[in-house]
Amino acid sequence: KEVLDAHGINIAVKHFSNF
Repeated sequence: KEVLDAHGINIAVKHFSNF
């Protein structure tokens, strides 16, 4: 589960970087 959370954060960071 921890790994999944880390992956979700990574995606969020990528999405924010897109902005």
